[in-house]
Amino acid sequence: VILISITNVGAQHLGTYGYYRNTSPNIDKFAEESIVFENAFSPASWTLPAGISLFTSLYPYTHGVMNRFNENKLNPNTITLVDVLKENGYKTAAFTGGFDYSSKFGLINRFDVISSGSEHVTEENPNNTVKGIGSLVSSAPVALDWIKNNQDKKFFLFLQGYDTHCPFNPPEPYNRLFADSQGLDNVNILASECIRGYKAEKGDKKYVAYYSTRGRDAYSEEPLELYESDIKYLESQYDGEIAYVDNFLGGFFD
Repeated sequence: VILISITNVGAQHLGTYGYYRNTSPNIDKFAEESIVFENAFSPASWTLPAGISLFTSLYPYTHGVMNRFNENKLNPNTITLVDVLKENGYKTAAFTGGFDYSSKFGLINRFDVISSGSEHVTEENPNNTVKGIGSLVSSAPVALDWIKNNQDKKFFLFLQGYDTHCPFNPPEPYNRLFADSQGLDNVNILASECIRGYKAEKGDKKYVAYYSTRGRDAYSEEPLELYESDIKYLESQYDGEIAYVDNFLGGFFD
């Protein structure tokens, strides 16, 4: 059993769900011979509570892991998919990007083998990962080696990374794959920071976005003016991230 989570990929940006751009040819090909769920919803809008729900079949309000603070973690008595499979003779391994899939939240520590975090950010595949947050593109080869060494056993492997998480900064040539123009006067800011959301102002097609400025002790939110062309450019970079990971997954599937 292999579970792959490409964190922050929206179904509406994949070809198998009707997206107009060719962002995911390898996933689409895989989907042609698969069961595709068309009526599935995340129980939360961000990774930590959604990930715990994925493994427990509980809503965030029930499992209680809804923030990263105050030692908030999963109750040791709560049964997870990992526990059930281990009880049925499966060897388990997690190759993740860390952060919201850190062992400290009481989920990943239940796997027999754990490999996560900044060790999967390499000079060859830095992509857009923030310091300490790992990339699926870097963790997948390690996971593949583990599969080869355990292919004669019953196993459950979880593979996850933050390649498609903001900030959207795909490597060459994926940064130009879907871009019609450069856009964004503040592109250097947005290549290293995450937009927290944006809203349209009345009148022209102007938006006000808020992005994180990482200080030593805290996050602050600073407004930034964006226009329709900027939004389209950001979407093109997000789609480039997806295409980058999809290309790599093609080799993993093979």
